[in-house]
Amino acid sequence: YSAYEVKYCVTSTIDSLGMLFRHQIRADEAVTGPVGIVNMVGETVQESRQISARAVVLTLANWVLLLSSSLGIMNLLPIPPLDGGRFVIEIFQKLTHKSVSTRALSYMSAAGMILFLGFFAIMVNQDVQRFVFGNWG
Repeated sequence: YSAYEVKYCVTSTIDSLGMLFRHQIRADEAVTGPVGIVNMVGETVQESRQISARAVVLTLANWVLLLSSSLGIMNLLPIPPLDGGRFVIEIFQKLTHKSVSTRALSYMSAAGMILFLGFFAIMVNQDVQRFVFGNWG
């Protein structure tokens, strides 16, 4: 059952990313940052607390599984500071038999990091707006 749950979380994350890129779901409804995650975990723990301590533990274990698998998939995206970006660069070097200069790698990593941090700032801002105005969905 555990293997099924892991597979489900990984495929759900991949399917959700595909839906985001195909504009089948809106990013502001589907993506959340750390503030939103803490809020959702807190709400589900409060709801499961009414059932039993075992329900709280299972709920938290499910959240850990979902977050771990989602972060693992996101880390494989082909953005240079992430492992997926490094993987793409390695494949490029193997196929072309040329190495990418350290300077080019630095620029790609810096550009990817700026993109990544900008995206993170937007998510945190969106989460704070939801938190302040109470519009969590």
